[in-house]
Amino acid sequence: MQTGQPASFPLSGTTSSVYLKNIYDACVDLGCPETALLDLIPGGMHILNNPARRFEASVLFQLLHRAENLTGRIGIGVLVGEYVRPSTLGTLGHAMVAANTLEGMVKLYRTYQPLLLQTGRADVDKAENWGRISWTSDFGSPNYLRPYVERFLSGVATFGRWVTWNQELAIKGAYFRHDAPGDLTTYNKVFNCPLHFNAPQNYIEVPTALLEHKMPQPNPGLVQSIRKDLDIQLAELDKPITIERETFQIIKSALPDGH
Repeated sequence: MQTGQPASFPLSGTTSSVYLKNIYDACVDLGCPETALLDLIPGGMHILNNPARRFEASVLFQLLHRAENLTGRIGIGVLVGEYVRPSTLGTLGHAMVAANTLEGMVKLYRTYQPLLLQTGRADVDKAENWGRISWTSDFGSPNYLRPYVERFLSGVATFGRWVTWNQELAIKGAYFRHDAPGDLTTYNKVFNCPLHFNAPQNYIEVPTALLEHKMPQPNPGLVQSIRKDLDIQLAELDKPITIERETFQIIKSALPDGH
């Protein structure tokens, strides 16, 4: 199996510190040495813990590759995906949990994904008998993007099972653009469905009825309220970070913990 492009392979856009920190924490929990990962993060843990900061998207991809190499876990992205919870996605995660349907949840993610990661794009398509939740990117070879793609699709499956309270959530198939790994044990356990590699696109296929499944705790009012804040964040995403904005974000992130 190809190991992908060098760590310097160019990738466009940025990723949020909150999103990167959750992936970092999962990799450490899976046995990767902290210092080896922190070497990749400009400013180290001090900056990673700052909710107002963003990093080049390539840092996220490099981190997953290094974690895989150091732990020897081929498919570590699949395991990292099992750590996805609402907090992993910041404010957006709380809006997604309150969506009316699984399809609505994915559409929220599609709209506000740049707040988490500007590289690539998530999408949802629906036909009469099937629905597809996909992730595509115009940057990077399939094998270089492999750990993140596997993390995204595994996260979709894990988050979907968690938010619908259905641990047997039916997946018709998981499709990957990259080469097949030598050992599919982890993949079979997490996805529990037919696996297809060297596919034309990265996606999970599910029954249409599942996308239309009503969420256990829909709250349209909460979703609208959160979206107002997310729209502001999206509009300010590419603006230079000021002391005022950074201070606001730090205070805002600390409030739920009572600090």
